[in-house]
Amino acid sequence: MFRLHARRADLDQHLYAALMCSMGATILSELCFVLHTDVYGLANLVGHLIKVLSYYCIYRGVVRHGLIAPYDSIFAELRT
Repeated sequence: MFRLHARRADLDQHLYAALMCSMGATILSELCFVLHTDVYGLANLVGHLIKVLSYYCIYRGVVRHGLIAPYDSIFAELRT
């Protein structure tokens, strides 16, 4: 996390924000998993919901900004 923050100038602003959001959400979800006492407890549910947020941020960062956006820009150049 600290290494990513140190090299944030090398990344796209949206990619950096999505990856930092994902790492923060992953840390919070793992904290919820450590604190849960029951399989059906509230902390376990909250941990899983935050984990879904983490995966969504990874999707937004890596797939959307890393794959789809460059792919769209290539085809936009070809159309013109």
